[in-house]
Amino acid sequence: MKQRFEQSLQPVQSEIQAHNIKMKKRKEIVQLLQYKGESYWPAMLVCLADTKPADITVKKIAAERDNLQIEISSRQQSALQEWKEKLQKSPWVSKAYIRKWQKKGRENTAELHIVLHHEDKPVSQKDE
Repeated sequence: MKQRFEQSLQPVQSEIQAHNIKMKKRKEIVQLLQYKGESYWPAMLVCLADTKPADITVKKIAAERDNLQIEISSRQQSALQEWKEKLQKSPWVSKAYIRKWQKKGRENTAELHIVLHHEDKPVSQKDE
């Protein structure tokens, strides 16, 4: 029984624990920034730059509240999907999805929509 646990179940348990720690840190970062009233746009823009595959061209970025809309193009359709998946794993992104996917000649164009991670602000004490 112990051998089965060590070979089969312990790696899964360790993976779940690591995931839970990552999600807890993600939530703490967002709550801390919101509590301080600071914007995390600079960090989000760095995240976009760090995760963007080289083959993707960004044509336009529009922001509204907690949403980003990025018009992108790439010769490789897989690059668009790759970027979406990388962003989905980011601590700043709650949801990422692709809309208006089109193929124009050898180029794929799309709109990448990103919903920024948002937690309810902690309830504050009465203002004095």
